[in-house]
Amino acid sequence: NEKGGEKSAGRNRGGGGRGGAGPKEAVPDYHQLQFLVGKIVDVSPHPDAEKLWVEQIDLGEPTGPRTIVSGLKSYYTAEELNGRRVVVAANLKYSKLRGIQSQGMVLCASNAEHSKVELLEPPETAQLGDRVGYEGADLAAHPLGEAKINPKAKTSPWPRVQAKLTVDANGVPMYDSKGLVVEGHGPCSVASLKDATIS
Repeated sequence: NEKGGEKSAGRNRGGGGRGGAGPKEAVPDYHQLQFLVGKIVDVSPHPDAEKLWVEQIDLGEPTGPRTIVSGLKSYYTAEELNGRRVVVAANLKYSKLRGIQSQGMVLCASNAEHSKVELLEPPETAQLGDRVGYEGADLAAHPLGEAKINPKAKTSPWPRVQAKLTVDANGVPMYDSKGLVVEGHGPCSVASLKDATIS
C-alpha cells in the first residue's frame, strides 16, 4: 500500500499522466468491510447445534432484522443477549451454519484461551445501522460496493483486518492501534477484557 501511494504521489508531482489513465487507488482493507451497529431483538436455540444461538439483529435496514447464527451459547444466556447492542460484520458472504443461513457475524473479543468472550459494544448514542470506523479513518472516501466479501477467499481483506482487531492493555478495542469509533458518537468498548483479540 505504501509503495502504491508513493507511485501515485510521484505521478501527481510530475503531472505527466492523463486523468483516469492510471490504475485506481487501492481501497484500504478495513474500508472494504462494513461493520454496523445493531440490536439483538430475538434469540432462540439452534435446533441442530447445542453451542449456537440464532439471533434476529436489527441493523436499521428497511428489509427488517437479519438472521445471524453465533457460537455464543457457552458465554451468554438468551436473556443476556436479548436487547443488547452489538457490532456486526454485515457484508461478509452469507454462510449456512448447520442448515441455517447466517447473514452476518457478531464481533466479540476473546482471551487467548477462548475461555472468556465478550461482545464488542458500540457507543450508547450510536444509531442502528451506523458504521463503525477507527480513529482518523475517512470511511466516506471509499464507498462500499454491493458485492459480499468471501472471508475464505485468498484475496479477501477479512483475515488481514481480523489480525489487526484487538483490545489493548487498557481494555480499548482497536484496529491497527487506532481506537474503534462511531463518528460523532464515541468509542466502542468491551466489558472487561484486556490484551484480547476481536473476531
